[in-house]
Amino acid sequence: DPLQVIQQRLRPEEAMVVYGRALDLEPESGQEVETYVALVIGSHATDLVRLGRTEEVDEMLAAARPTGKRDDTTEGENAAQAALVKPLGLGVNARRVLVSPDGPIAFVPMALLFKGREVALVPSGTALGLLQEEQADKRGEGVLALADPNYAHEHFGAQTLPRLIYSAEEAKALGDQLLLGDDATEVKLSLALKTNEHGRWRGVHLACHGTVNEDEPLRSSLVVTPDDINKDGRLEALEVYRMQIASDVVSLSACETGLGKMVRGEGVLGLVRGFMLAGAPRVVCSLWKVDDKATRALMVKFYEYWDPDAEGDRVGAAEALKKAQE
Repeated sequence: DPLQVIQQRLRPEEAMVVYGRALDLEPESGQEVETYVALVIGSHATDLVRLGRTEEVDEMLAAARPTGKRDDTTEGENAAQAALVKPLGLGVNARRVLVSPDGPIAFVPMALLFKGREVALVPSGTALGLLQEEQADKRGEGVLALADPNYAHEHFGAQTLPRLIYSAEEAKALGDQLLLGDDATEVKLSLALKTNEHGRWRGVHLACHGTVNEDEPLRSSLVVTPDDINKDGRLEALEVYRMQIASDVVSLSACETGLGKMVRGEGVLGLVRGFMLAGAPRVVCSLWKVDDKATRALMVKFYEYWDPDAEGDRVGAAEALKKAQE
């Protein structure tokens, strides 16, 4: 039974919420309408919850997507929380929630909807098992940090990208091996990924500009320093798919790296999926445009909380991100 397999993978304090869509008969008209549903899976029980009509919920989700102005989304977040979270009836014991989203649900900041809980997104229950196997009994050493690419390079076509001044400070604060400025190239990144003396990195941190291509998600990219081999300076999702990235976590400290193309039954295709397929069991990403200085503060705090060598108990990546956000 696939559900039992997923239940066996969950810890007592975890719940998995799988969102999907289904056809329902409308009581008054007798017509079929599409609605959102949620399968709530706990370690000992499951429940199928019917949510609102997709068109109505999608309107709420559009209002909840970040615009860069915090006050603009509060009302939308409250409505989305009422539609997607409150009906689930999650108990206080569900301290950590694994969310498998569907459609526009994937582009809403779940940490704001599941308030007070750790939240991690997974493509599916099957993917959860594969990711758990990938991280089982593995511990990397050191952080490889790429930052402050040179966007004034003669080969670079888009001259409008501003330099990310604070990204260099960000990398120096958390990185053990640095690729900065002219060294922040795809070739040097690939070489550093292959030559770690420990065989596996604790973190790979990429602080640069990102571009999203929702029509061709595999063309979404991180923008690094161009060189004679990669003259456009774009590390595309398709190129990431072909890499081998042995790291406990990859943090994409760039704008809108969590976006991509939503494919029904597959989830979001884009940069995050590429890094997972390349071997990273955890990816930290953003859903909106991020401020250079604020991002530095957030990511430095994230790595402080997630430092296995620090005093006290080591916390998971989802909890570390939650604490850093708070």
